[in-house]
Amino acid sequence: MPLFYPYVYSSNFNEIKPKIKKQDISVLDIEEKIIDDSIDKYSLFFRTDHHWTPQAGVWVSENICEEINDSYGWGLDTEIFNIDNYDIKTYANAFLGSQGKRVGALFDGVDDFYIVKPKYDTNLTVDIKDIGFDVTGDFQETMLHEESITPDNLLNKDDTAYDTYMRGNHSLVKITNHNMSEGKTALLVLDSYGCVVAPYLSLQFSQLDCIDIRSYTDPIEDYISKNKPDIVIYAISNHQ
Repeated sequence: MPLFYPYVYSSNFNEIKPKIKKQDISVLDIEEKIIDDSIDKYSLFFRTDHHWTPQAGVWVSENICEEINDSYGWGLDTEIFNIDNYDIKTYANAFLGSQGKRVGALFDGVDDFYIVKPKYDTNLTVDIKDIGFDVTGDFQETMLHEESITPDNLLNKDDTAYDTYMRGNHSLVKITNHNMSEGKTALLVLDSYGCVVAPYLSLQFSQLDCIDIRSYTDPIEDYISKNKPDIVIYAISNHQ
């Protein structure tokens, strides 16, 4: 934006947070973690898009698991989220995000896009009913769809590189981790930022069901009553 352009940002999160805590519900404020860890917040995002990078998704998953361990005494393995445990493949100049599409690639260039894949063994089943996807395999086979990366068609209207993870946004995604059959179960209520969080977070649960609050139409309370997850993680961006 031009210098001194008025940036309007509104959020009621700071008012809601103490009220949630009064209900004895754990609250993780990622913005506070960024400040505490002296992280350049811009490094967590694509330059031409408002979403987190996949590397940030790994870091956020680590913080969620640390918060769960601290609050509920669980033994989730946060060491698994050390970025050294992942292979990172870079597609150079392969992503023009939603903000970049508004102003054009000539204004600020395009982003590199990253495939962040565990080096360790993974065995997952991912069920996305609204697109008829029900596949068992490793992280690459179930969580990644690199065909969405189209550097020769940056203005792709049908697919974006961000859809590489979990094949984009869906009302309900069920992830079964066969390597943690005795682990905890969780419901993750998310928005589009969760596309690069859920794949990594699922590696610490035997079952992670993901509900996109923007498109899921049935009462979430009914889903919880029926499936009885060990924990409900409500991970929604707070900007408006």
